[in-house]
Amino acid sequence: MFAETKGPYSHSYQVTRPEFDTILLDNAREKGVQIREQCQVLGPVFSENDSTVTGVEFINQDGNHERTTAEIVIDASGQQTLFANQFNLKDWDTAFRHLAIYGYYSGGNHLPAPDHGSILIESFENGWVWKIPLHDGSTSVGVVMDAGWAQAEIKKSSVNQLFESQISLTNEISDLIREATFKEEIHLIKDWSYVTTKMTGDGYALVGDAACFIDPLFSSGVHLALQSGVLAAAYAATVIHSPDLAR
Repeated sequence: MFAETKGPYSHSYQVTRPEFDTILLDNAREKGVQIREQCQVLGPVFSENDSTVTGVEFINQDGNHERTTAEIVIDASGQQTLFANQFNLKDWDTAFRHLAIYGYYSGGNHLPAPDHGSILIESFENGWVWKIPLHDGSTSVGVVMDAGWAQAEIKKSSVNQLFESQISLTNEISDLIREATFKEEIHLIKDWSYVTTKMTGDGYALVGDAACFIDPLFSSGVHLALQSGVLAAAYAATVIHSPDLAR
């Protein structure tokens, strides 16, 4: 599809998120960023005089409570939307009240060349299904359905049974993964499309899924994460060096 647009880029990349995220984290560490892993952030810390965020409170890897301060806090908490919940900023999109069940397969078949590396989207009577081939030979397969209907169906059976039954209703995708082996646990996400009413505040900024999330059909998550990270870096530099310009 990218080649057909006759634009400057004829292809895109599908990435395995754990590997991609590790590359980004290691790169930040190499650039001098102090990394604290296996910590749970509990919420923001405020200044004594007003509601300016001056840091965060968290539980460290030893289970102890700590506080850390910063000139500006960047919330990259993903769909946990820590600050959006704290400041009541989240605005759900009522047109996208959906539920997605997905998992990973090994083996199976893909579309014929030259489309063997392309994402396949197939609609069916209860929603739509994605099939995304990855570089290690695995394939991500997910089913997207109306949230209310899917939750009622799960109560009648189980998440796994609903996933398998809906995949079987597809024509192309069910045929391509007929000989594939399911390799991981089922994942479920629901009601995911939202924006935040503002993405910056006194002492903080939101990036990536912590700021907004769109139906995964648009495949925009990594782009939004990286681009909002660039914008947040520029905003943070402005706040620190020219605070009057940040308002």
